[in-house]
Amino acid sequence: MATRRVRLRLYPTKKQEEKLHYWRRLHQLLYNACLYQRKVEYERFGKSISYLDQQNSLPAFKECWHEYKEPGSHELQATVKRVDFAYKRFFQKLGERPKFKSSRDYRGWTYPCKSGWKASTNGENGYLVLSNLENIQMKGKARTWGRPTTGTILWKQGKWYASITVDCQPVREKELSERVHQCSNCGYTCDRDVAAAQVMLSWALGTSVDSRGAEASTSTPAFCGGFKQAFAVRRQKPLAQP
Repeated sequence: MATRRVRLRLYPTKKQEEKLHYWRRLHQLLYNACLYQRKVEYERFGKSISYLDQQNSLPAFKECWHEYKEPGSHELQATVKRVDFAYKRFFQKLGERPKFKSSRDYRGWTYPCKSGWKASTNGENGYLVLSNLENIQMKGKARTWGRPTTGTILWKQGKWYASITVDCQPVREKELSERVHQCSNCGYTCDRDVAAAQVMLSWALGTSVDSRGAEASTSTPAFCGGFKQAFAVRRQKPLAQP
């Protein structure tokens, strides 16, 4: 079992986008507040603040700032953890000293467990379900899909994305010494170089092996494995020239 990260594009409605920006702003302010507390406590009193100190203060913080009662506790803890991670990188000389972030530069927040979100997809398109928000349309296709474990909402260059980590069974890449290709879906077997040539020929002709009249006993189904991918790429409309 391996862990992979998948990024899919989100298409929120205008109302949903306003809520996403509002939540992003809340997490940005929380990040800066945690950073400010660490700086003040150390510079004025010589006291180091740990992640657990700030995590345990979140309930009192939410009682004072009621708008933070809407986001879940787990994603707030993840934002506090992000500050702690930045300081650890700095002390290990792996990064710069943590700095305050503006709302323009703060990209998003993370759901560190299954609570508060759900990816309603099999790896291709679907919907992202967030607590206190309607389903958000999600488009894209993951190369490898599995069981979602964490989710991060990202805002980058005016677009929204869902970066999801999944536990999956990765597809093993062939070694150069393996000269025989066998499809795990249909059992089709042939020489590795022949299979590669068939895929390229199918892409060029926009057809499959079967549709070219190959013998049924030696051909692969029309929509299987690399042939399916090649045929799908061939059918895409060409980009308009400027």
